[in-house]
Amino acid sequence: MIRSGVNRFRVLTLREIGAGPGRSAAVVLVIAVSAALLVAVLAIYGSLTNSVRQLTDSIAGDARIVVSGYTDTGFDMAVVPRIAGLPGVGVAAPIVQQQREINGLPVTILGVDVSVLGLGSDLGRLAETGLAPSSPLLKLRDGVVAGAGLGVAQGERLRIGEHTVTVAVVAEQADSARMNGGRFIVAPLPLAQRITDHENRVDTVAIATKPDTDPAALRTAIVGVVDNRAVVSDSDIRSTQAENAVAISRDSTLLVAAISLVVAAFLVYNSMTMLVMQRRQKVATLRAMGARRSTVVADLVLESVATGLVAAAIGIPLGWLLSRAAIEQVPAFLVQSVSAHLVHSVPPLTYPIVVVACVLASVAATVGAARQVRRISPLEALQSAELASTETLRSRWTVLAAVAGVGLIATAFGLAVLVRGPAVFLSVAVYTVGGILLGIAGMSRISTWASILARRFGAPGRLAAAAIERAPRRSWATAVTAGIAVALGIGVHGALADVIDSGSHSFVGLRATDVFISSSPSSALPTGATLPDDLADRVRAVPGIGTVGAGQWAYVTIGEQRVAVEGLGTDNSGTTGALMDSETLHQVRTGTGIAVSRQMANREEWEVGSRIDIGTPTGLRSTTIIAIMDILSIDSGTIAMSVEDMRDWFDRPGATYLSVSVAAGADRPAVMTAIERIARNSAYVYSGEESYNAATHNIRQAGVLAGGLQWTVALVAAVALLNTFTLAVLQRRRELGVLRAMGATRRLISRFILVEAFSVGVIGGVLGLALGIMVQYLATLVSAETLGVAVRFTVAPSVLGFAAIGVLICLLGAAVPAVRAARMNIVTAIWSE
Repeated sequence: MIRSGVNRFRVLTLREIGAGPGRSAAVVLVIAVSAALLVAVLAIYGSLTNSVRQLTDSIAGDARIVVSGYTDTGFDMAVVPRIAGLPGVGVAAPIVQQQREINGLPVTILGVDVSVLGLGSDLGRLAETGLAPSSPLLKLRDGVVAGAGLGVAQGERLRIGEHTVTVAVVAEQADSARMNGGRFIVAPLPLAQRITDHENRVDTVAIATKPDTDPAALRTAIVGVVDNRAVVSDSDIRSTQAENAVAISRDSTLLVAAISLVVAAFLVYNSMTMLVMQRRQKVATLRAMGARRSTVVADLVLESVATGLVAAAIGIPLGWLLSRAAIEQVPAFLVQSVSAHLVHSVPPLTYPIVVVACVLASVAATVGAARQVRRISPLEALQSAELASTETLRSRWTVLAAVAGVGLIATAFGLAVLVRGPAVFLSVAVYTVGGILLGIAGMSRISTWASILARRFGAPGRLAAAAIERAPRRSWATAVTAGIAVALGIGVHGALADVIDSGSHSFVGLRATDVFISSSPSSALPTGATLPDDLADRVRAVPGIGTVGAGQWAYVTIGEQRVAVEGLGTDNSGTTGALMDSETLHQVRTGTGIAVSRQMANREEWEVGSRIDIGTPTGLRSTTIIAIMDILSIDSGTIAMSVEDMRDWFDRPGATYLSVSVAAGADRPAVMTAIERIARNSAYVYSGEESYNAATHNIRQAGVLAGGLQWTVALVAAVALLNTFTLAVLQRRRELGVLRAMGATRRLISRFILVEAFSVGVIGGVLGLALGIMVQYLATLVSAETLGVAVRFTVAPSVLGFAAIGVLICLLGAAVPAVRAARMNIVTAIWSE
């Protein structure tokens, strides 16, 4: 049986594919592009989390428990010997882990002592190299081991903030690749503490246990020793925080990619339906020769499996290349949220998942189209090829599709309103499937509307109307294909525009500040090292300065989530202050309580008046939530608090940014130049408008991938329509030949094909317009839930442009078949059947 199936595939199926390689290539391309999108999305976000995991593993080694600081200020290292003395602790290695800029590159600085050698980690092996008896590191007071990714030479002097170190050893490329892509410096613990202003403090204690130790009991003992001054967790806490930080961007983009695969399956269904219709006579001949219906269906399924495998083979490397290019364009806020150099890597399960998805999509689409085989009679082998007597769905299937479609759409809105968390993204996918089912239920009406429109275009229109009425399924499939492309375009573009417009309000306070002096560039939150202590006083001395306010941003671990915290002081409203009324802002500045983002409040089930405990390096602190902010948070949430409390609680003196107002009548460019001269080599200087533009640019960048997916779906739809119209022309060769023999001009034939495409495209565009506006509305509900801001729903005039694109897609798909039909040889066309 297997041999006969293989022989049929080789003799019959491959011959059919060889007779129309372009048509088969179009079907493969539709699935391959969707596969590439899935690979690209999974690889991009996999690279973000894997980069952190790889860095974490290369540091922790055999450690299964880590004690880490709540913020980048770490915690008092006096706790280290107490941890090391606990029963069951094999190694307790104190580590300083900080990010600093060196020559414009973000570099991870690692400080260790000899205890790190017991972790069996990459970091331990690098430290062992530096501590070898002959190592130059031991001969220098400021010597460090530099990673190969820094591109420095032995003996070179490096400036880190206000400190300078000497490169004693350059790690080999093979040894340093896993460590932050080679962008690191390993220094003796005291030196690392000095150059990162971490005197007597560490960021992490990596703990390896002795054999037969109860991890749970040991962890409880460590918690008691730490006394809420640091986080006690598994060694992969940083990886978990990175995954949480990118979860919203990943899930939303992955959803669009998954929807593209659903759309691809629908387009493949249309193409396979047309192929079955074209092969009716050949299928009937096989049936007349004794082939069973199940055998013919099995051959079609085997063809679809091969199609899915070939599509995956093309799509996977294409997706790999796309992700490789896209990883260089990842928005700055996402890079900052993972605190590691991005190294391109594809999660191992990506490839089998994509292969299975391609095969399943192809098989599912083919099984739906193969139902027609059961309606093909062996007697058709004696007739000329013609369309099936009826192509419309039976009434019971129409009713079932309508009921299911309405039910799924209602379910989608229910999910958007009632569900909390990442599962809310499913509502868009559910709605898309519901919309397709409603389109199936309206098959006869869609073809009727297209026919009515076509009749308005004279003689070509009457021919087009007749063709539409004879093949309602093809007309419906074409209209729905165009409609899906339009709907996704309107939905994605409109939702992104709404999010950008509403999210930009979160940063409007930045525009009210004349000048920012920050430890980070305008594209990133100033969560890095604090500014020089005397910088504020030097800036105040500049002529034309009005006020100088100090503030801080920091990432703080609350539970297992890493949230962004802004400290607000006098004369500084920062980003979050503009989102509060004056009374609330005063209370936050004076330390009466804190304000939290709506996203975080919803997740933790907090409300105004809630008392919460926050772990800090100085112990557990209790505070009151006095406001909930509508602020766009891509991370796990945002908190606003008094900068004085922030300094006290987290032992974080100083400021990471200064907000400067220019006095009335002062020369702003001159003041800006003077500030830049003062802050040179120690801080970034930019205007409030620049900061606002950078923040909104980050929002736009987050949507670039989703926007690219929408246009890719449109391209896939155009290819599918080209395939559909080409098959339609081949299917009607005899009909077109007779028309030419009766005197129809080539121009009439080509116009007839184009009018058919235009009419169907207009109906598809209108359907896509209605479906897309509802997708956009649903997406605004989902965005409001996941981002924690009130997203305003607005319908822009550009939606009409997307509807026009649907018509254009149909015309582009029909252009080549129209020319082919006009140039068809009359005798060959009539004789072909």
